[in-house]
Amino acid sequence: MSDRFSVKKFNSNLKLSSEQINELVECFRLSPSSLNLQAWKLIVVSDEKMKERLAKAGRNDNSKRIKECSHFFVLTRKKLSMSHFEKVIDSTEILKLTIKKRKMRPWHMKAFFYAYSMFMGRKKWSTNQLYIALGVLLAACAKMRIGALPMEGINCRQIDKILNLPSEFRTVVGLCVGYPHEREETNPSRLRKSRFSQEEVCTFV
Repeated sequence: MSDRFSVKKFNSNLKLSSEQINELVECFRLSPSSLNLQAWKLIVVSDEKMKERLAKAGRNDNSKRIKECSHFFVLTRKKLSMSHFEKVIDSTEILKLTIKKRKMRPWHMKAFFYAYSMFMGRKKWSTNQLYIALGVLLAACAKMRIGALPMEGINCRQIDKILNLPSEFRTVVGLCVGYPHEREETNPSRLRKSRFSQEEVCTFV
């Protein structure tokens, strides 16, 4: 993590391998998710023409970063529904064991999911979980020595339209991945990493 930094200029001539991308996708798939909700979809964009189109949704210098990076990851949240809750319950061992142990009926668990999602705020709940997955991806990139730039400076609704996303999905945040340009001015080999001391950001109780 001491070597990780947000890449502001990518080398467009260097591309990540399919193996590297598959490993990052698997890290996303295995990311923590509250109640195993997994209300998300990761869209991996490598097509140059599509990146050109998506670059129009980038604000300020983010447009050129989307075009320069090897792959552009679009993290989207999924609209929560009873059918999604049912799918989660049917595919999660601990939930099936809980139903059996407590002699519940499946619809009791679905009702719990529905009520809990309302209490948590459906959009906020699923959006917050995407940021957990984003953190996992950033850590994975650091471990794999892959350059990355998390990106909120995008027009999410415009990206939804360009990708022609189904109505149940909405873009939340983007992530550019690839190789830093050798002239990357924020490369930590050129600049000292700036962080507050451990004493300032952590308290032991």
